[in-house]
Amino acid sequence: MRRIVVCAALFFTPVGLAHTAQQPAQPPAAKAKKSVALTIDAGGHTNSIGKVLFTPDGRYLVSGSSDHTVRVWEMPGGRPVRVLNTPGHGDCGRMVLSPDGRTVAVPGHYNHPDRRENVVYLLSLADGKVEQVLRGHTRLILTVVYSADGKRIATSSHDGTVRIWDPATGAEVLAHKVNLDEPGAGSAWHHGPGELAFAPTGGRVAYINQDGDCRLLNLKTGKAPVRLAPPDKSLHTGVVWSPDGKTIATWCDGKVSECRLWTGDEKGGFQAGASLPGVAGVSEAVFSADSARLLVAWNENTNHHRGTLFNVATGKKVIDFTPTETQKGFGDPLVARAAALSADGQWAATAGGEVGTNEIYLWKTGSTVPARRLAARAWFHSGQNVAWTPDGTGVAWTAIGSEKGQLRAFDFATLQVKDVPRKGAVWPAQKAAGGLTLERLDPANRYFETQVVKDGKVQARIAVPHASHVPAARTFVGPERVAVAGDWGGFFLHDAKTGKLIHEFKGPVGAIETIAASPKEQRFLATAGADQTLRLWHPDRNIPLLNLYMNGPDWITWLPGGYYAASPNGDRLISWKVDNGIDRAPSIYPAEQFKARLHRPDVISRLLDVATPAEAFKLANAELAKAGAPVPRSGGGVESVLPPGVTVGINRAKLPTVTVTVSARSAAADQKIKSVRVMVDGRRLPNGDGVVEFPPGQEPAAVEGKAWTFELPPGRHTVSALARSTDDTPGFSDPVEVLDPAGAAERPAVHVLAVGVSQYQKVRPNLSFAHTDAVRVKDAFAACVRGGVAYRAGEVALLRNAEGTRQGVLDSLTAARAKAKAGDLFVFYFAGHGTRDGGEFFLLTHDTDPATGETMRKTAVPGSELRARLADFPCQVLVILDACHAGAVGGLPAGADEAARGLADPDVRVAVMCAALGHETAKEANGAGVFTAILARALEDGQKAGVFYDRATGELNVYHLQAFVYQEVVRSPGGAQTPYLRMPLGHPAFTITQFPTTR
Repeated sequence: MRRIVVCAALFFTPVGLAHTAQQPAQPPAAKAKKSVALTIDAGGHTNSIGKVLFTPDGRYLVSGSSDHTVRVWEMPGGRPVRVLNTPGHGDCGRMVLSPDGRTVAVPGHYNHPDRRENVVYLLSLADGKVEQVLRGHTRLILTVVYSADGKRIATSSHDGTVRIWDPATGAEVLAHKVNLDEPGAGSAWHHGPGELAFAPTGGRVAYINQDGDCRLLNLKTGKAPVRLAPPDKSLHTGVVWSPDGKTIATWCDGKVSECRLWTGDEKGGFQAGASLPGVAGVSEAVFSADSARLLVAWNENTNHHRGTLFNVATGKKVIDFTPTETQKGFGDPLVARAAALSADGQWAATAGGEVGTNEIYLWKTGSTVPARRLAARAWFHSGQNVAWTPDGTGVAWTAIGSEKGQLRAFDFATLQVKDVPRKGAVWPAQKAAGGLTLERLDPANRYFETQVVKDGKVQARIAVPHASHVPAARTFVGPERVAVAGDWGGFFLHDAKTGKLIHEFKGPVGAIETIAASPKEQRFLATAGADQTLRLWHPDRNIPLLNLYMNGPDWITWLPGGYYAASPNGDRLISWKVDNGIDRAPSIYPAEQFKARLHRPDVISRLLDVATPAEAFKLANAELAKAGAPVPRSGGGVESVLPPGVTVGINRAKLPTVTVTVSARSAAADQKIKSVRVMVDGRRLPNGDGVVEFPPGQEPAAVEGKAWTFELPPGRHTVSALARSTDDTPGFSDPVEVLDPAGAAERPAVHVLAVGVSQYQKVRPNLSFAHTDAVRVKDAFAACVRGGVAYRAGEVALLRNAEGTRQGVLDSLTAARAKAKAGDLFVFYFAGHGTRDGGEFFLLTHDTDPATGETMRKTAVPGSELRARLADFPCQVLVILDACHAGAVGGLPAGADEAARGLADPDVRVAVMCAALGHETAKEANGAGVFTAILARALEDGQKAGVFYDRATGELNVYHLQAFVYQEVVRSPGGAQTPYLRMPLGHPAFTITQFPTTR
């Protein structure tokens, strides 16, 4: 059975899949406090994109941004593949790809305790590991380029040098000092980009001196005698050399803004050739592989995104690429900063963006209509106001895709998203209070002031630092204070009577575009802006009290220390980046990896009532203690719960028998190793094998060379290890692939247990179609097996109504476990009531007695029991829960969300599909559950139903299935439910079926 990671980006939110496809690098034991920073995985870049490049084979597009990340996108669909992060701060907007497409070079700087070092990181495109660090520049590095053969790298820097490096060794080969005595050279290198271009033969480098010329540096002599002067004393800002060596393109800014071709001989000088017509404000130009065409990224005075393809021989336009807001789905593009052409000349890419519109457009070079737009998923409209709900417990905003006149709101007390009408239901920014009004000063005033006016007279003037436009974000905070935002991130609180600054608030990246004080006593402020993060602040503290980020149906809200609440998949929207030194890639940990300690919805929901995290923790912990539930240790934040580092070694000498050696080491000072476990294909070994657990108080700080010997089933497998700290934070090793050449003699099987309970003995209300839904799912998987080639039919059990007792379910699980083998797929479907009580979730069977927590534990199927039984399966397990038909039962909350979290836990590693979020009701229509009917349609005849699958192989995997189900359910009439898939962290996708293909 083939296992791949795929997501259907158009219909299933891709955020977080970068983490499942890419195991984070693991740090060694920490000797000093780690540098930890939060990152948001928005599904695209969150700052301006400065570079896009196609890999030589055309399989991927690579993009670099000032958000310190390099993103890899699969061609031609634009599916996100992985995210690369540099140590320290890398200016990924100036990254470059090696000629063989295997290495990314990124200029950056790394902060040592005693100094800041300017370096170039060489990262493996495949896994993001640091291959080399080029060290020597003393100031900011401006540009990095590879020679055509990949054996040299050239860099320019504000230290006034062009340097040549050997990327294989990291050694400096040549340092060329720019003559700072030349007219204008000093100021040019202080302010200018110092762009570089290697000659195709590698013997010369063109560099922008920006005293008004471009120089050609001879690498043998170390001199630059050849000078290409721009017209009319304009300043060159960029240069590129054609692959055949016969043409150089430069572009200028100043009195003349143009792109010019210089023609000549590789061995001699270059003469000014054609000036390309109709382009101004050029950001980048790139030649085609055959040197016949030049793609120019440029911007009109209106800052409109433009890409123009020219014929090099004639200097004439071939085609203009201009995305416009009238083209459905492509928004309002701004500022093209980068351009790329694929090696076969079939694809072009232009990219850039600003103020939250950081985007990449993919084009076919024979068309003016973009084929793809690759960008982060925005969730509120830029420049629109945020406002508070009247009770002060929630914040509303103008949501993208919402109906006219309606707002979306998040309630921090109930942790739910809801739609609210705009009129009369919100408390927006207050421009008047206590007889005072806020007015903008004349925009021509260079101080961009806001005036506080009383009775027509100016009482105070508030000047905003770092503002390049009249501030739009401002509000009274009570009658005595005014909050005003600039456009470089952060905002300011001033005294309304004197204009005196009280506080400066820091945190956001980019402009804050809207700000509002809460109703009643104006205890809190809400801000939103270009970085697409909504923040709550206490007026007397200069760091955010709470942060909120959303992506489609998923959301996460968190405290600065890392404690959070989230939707079922929301804890994959943010990650923690942990520095591992100058020569190692940072470790990236999704928030869900810290679930055991930092997932505290009980704390978050109390915060606005008590205003301080300390008091919220006190109340939440007291409630847990009262209920007899364990109380997580508080304090310390992410730094104190970093997961263990884990490595595995495998001896394959006696296949199919292998010996797996595991080492683990603590990464946080007060954490030890609680347990170590071996996993095969993401599943733990059966019968309790392959695990060591240390008694409380005897946990070691490191485990060295713990070995297990066992036999692998025939076929291809991945072997990995999991270590847990004393606080239950999991750490994962990189997976290692093992292939047994003997192969598999028999196709794997699909085993199905379908349970549907409509009629209950003591639970109310009864349901209508749960029992028939179970039959439909059982039959659908049977049809799926008959029509596919990946699996054969396995064990099938159907429990309806009176058959669906607690014991009946548990006995059927035991029977399925006895039949399952490695490589198989076990599907457990449950339709009926699900609920949560005392921190535990329960599937309510026919004989459940919900009178007390104790009777329910004895007569229902507790989540702990289900987890224990499913974790021991030797094969992949898919749980499908249509268990939200009536929401709460007996006043208890629905349990689907907690069920999904618990089953996907790293020790259980079960994939879970749910019909709806926990606070929603799963709908029924036409004699069936809406979710189940669509799921069955996809399985029974997926190709005709239009399900997403791999057309080349015929494979339909779990992400394909979820994408189709999600799309169809949300489109269904009255479909106010959100089906979701919860995959275990770092778990590979698995096959549901494989359609026959004609290839």
